[in-house]
Amino acid sequence: MHNGAIEVILFENEEFITAGTDGYIKWWSLSRIDNAEADEVAEVVIEPLKEISIKTEDGVYAHIINMKRGNNFWLVQDARGYLWHLGCNDFEAKIVMNFHCGKITDMAVSDSINMCLSVAEDGCIKLWDFVRLRPIY
Repeated sequence: MHNGAIEVILFENEEFITAGTDGYIKWWSLSRIDNAEADEVAEVVIEPLKEISIKTEDGVYAHIINMKRGNNFWLVQDARGYLWHLGCNDFEAKIVMNFHCGKITDMAVSDSINMCLSVAEDGCIKLWDFVRLRPIY
């Protein structure tokens, strides 16, 4: 079904939605799965109804670990530190935020302005505006 682990399985409008570490989201028909009949080696080939991939401009595929449906869009959580906005009609994926990958190992918070500095396992040091929830540098 995917080239890697499946991290998300959802059911919506008589379709299963799967997503995973390969950066693909695929829609599967419940009726096709339910009516499938195996050949003599007990294998069934079922093609997805549709599939899309999410990747950065550099061609790095998302490692999808969660998806939440909004009003005509999906929010897609990427283990590589991104939060994606995926349109339901055009399937255009845009990065909403870029967080750290892995655990934050240390943080320093300013007592005079709305800023903090974070260091994480991914080797990145980020300066954050914690009121606007966005990295500054």
